[in-house]
Order: sequence, then structure tokens, then C-alpha cells
Amino acid sequence: MILRYFYKFFAYFRDEKRFFLNFAFLSLIAGLLELFGVALTYPFVLKIILNSKSEESITVLLIGIGIVLLFLIKNVFMIFYTYLQTRYTNQFESKIKIKFMEYFLTSQYQNAAQIPFALKNKIFSYLIPTVTNNYIFRLLNLCVNLVIFTLITVLLAVKFPVAAFCAIICILILLKTQDFVYKPLVKKASEKVNALSLKTHQAFNEILIDLKSIKVSNNEKYFYNRFKSTTNDYHENYSGMSFLNIVPPYVTEPFIIIMLFIFLAIISFQSLSSPEKLVASFALIVSAIFRLAPAISRLHGNSWPQLLES
Repeated sequence: MILRYFYKFFAYFRDEKRFFLNFAFLSLIAGLLELFGVALTYPFVLKIILNSKSEESITVLLIGIGIVLLFLIKNVFMIFYTYLQTRYTNQFESKIKIKFMEYFLTSQYQNAAQIPFALKNKIFSYLIPTVTNNYIFRLLNLCVNLVIFTLITVLLAVKFPVAAFCAIICILILLKTQDFVYKPLVKKASEKVNALSLKTHQAFNEILIDLKSIKVSNNEKYFYNRFKSTTNDYHENYSGMSFLNIVPPYVTEPFIIIMLFIFLAIISFQSLSSPEKLVASFALIVSAIFRLAPAISRLHGNSWPQLLES
């Protein structure tokens, strides 16, 4: 599904490929910083347990400082990445609005007049911001979190292949279950909100444009009831869709805990003869899960751009 969204986007906006390649490179840097920070946890804990000599203490201190510096650099880098992300999405929104206005002003009047005023208003006030915030912004978020998830998962798969395989199966079950149960609800709610949004805009514009004739014909009550009904329906359905958008993290969290216990149980069974490596492995797994949990949640949340299907 995500590849299909990318394909459609670049089919319309070919000039944006360079910007997305730049963001992909920045996402790789962020993922590598996350990877090194997590990977250093294992030797750091192992050195603490196995060595108590003063020269070894210096090594442990240096590794600890390296981990702290990596996470500080990563956080500063992610602030910079987020700044570029928000700046680009707002510039993109401005560019699309200008292109639409250029079409309305330069095309023949008959062509521009075929588009209802309510739809023109919806394009500028609703559809374009929705595309940039729920689609472009989500794709950029998806890119960086996908890189982080992939690199840390590869690290765990190399270090603990059996445990990683079981955890990946657990994640796939989670994602497929939510796809079958949750996605149809989101799609249905999005389609309904989209249709009601257009009705609300139409009712609003009819009142403002024809206010004089409405008053002359004494139809205030009819238009008021119509606007009240469509507005209430829209916000009632929008609140339901907003609720559905908030639910995934609370469903994902129990699976993350289950995945953590699977890791710990398998590693405990495999490392019973080496308690030092067992403790270091626990530290690495907890550190990795701590970084994977938000990435999985964001991946799942950003993989369904709302209000764009219908």
C-alpha cells in the first residue's frame, strides 16, 4: 500500500523526488545514530560486569560517554530533521495552493466555472492542508521510522536470531490483525467524514452567498436546520474518526510487552551458562525495545493517510 502511495505521489509531483531522496539520506543518518547508541549498550554493560580494574574502568567510562554523546547528537539531529520536515511540508502546501489559483485565473472561465464554489473552497481550506499534513508529513515520518526499525531489527536478528524471528512473527500478527479489524473502520469513517465535509461546506456557502434571498423568502429556518444537521453529523463522525486514530498505540503497547518477554525468555534459555552475557543481553534488548516501540507505533500510525482514500 505504501509503495502505491509513493508511486501516485511521484507520478504527479516528479520534481519532488530530489527532496525525498535528501530526506531518505537524513533518515539513514538518524537510523545509524540510533543503531550505534543501542549497539554500544551490550559492550558497556558487559565491561561493567566483567572488569573492575582501573584501566578497564576508563574504557567503561569512555563507552558510557560515547553512548550519551550519540543520543545527544541524535536528538539534536532529529530536531533539525523535524524543522526541515515542517518547513518542507508548509512550502509544499503553499506551492500547491498557488498552482490551483494559477489554474483558476488562467484557464477559460467555462472550465473554472464547472467546479462548484463549495468545492473550490474545500480544496483550499481542507483538501490541500489534509494532503500536506496527513500524507506528505506522514510519508516523511514513515521514512525515518522505517529506517530506525529496520536497522535495529537487523541488529537484534544478527545478535539473537531465534528470539528476533519469534518477535518479528509477533509484530506481523499485530499488524495483520489491526489491518483486518481496524483499517476497514478507519476507511469507512474517513469516507463518511469526507462526504459530510463537502455537505457542510455547501450548506455554509449557500447561506453566505444567498443570505439576502433567504431572508426575502423567509427560509431562514430551513437553511438553519440544514446547516445545523450537517454540521452536527460532520463533527460527530469526525470525533469518531479522531478516536480511531488515537487507539493504535494502546493496542500496540501490549504486543510490545509480549515481544519483550519473548526475547527475555529465549535469551535466558540460551545464556544460562553465562550470566554476564545474559545481563548484557537483557540490557541490549531493553534498550532496543525502548527505541523500537515508538517506531512501531509511528509506522503503524503513519501508514494509513486518513481522508485520502475516497
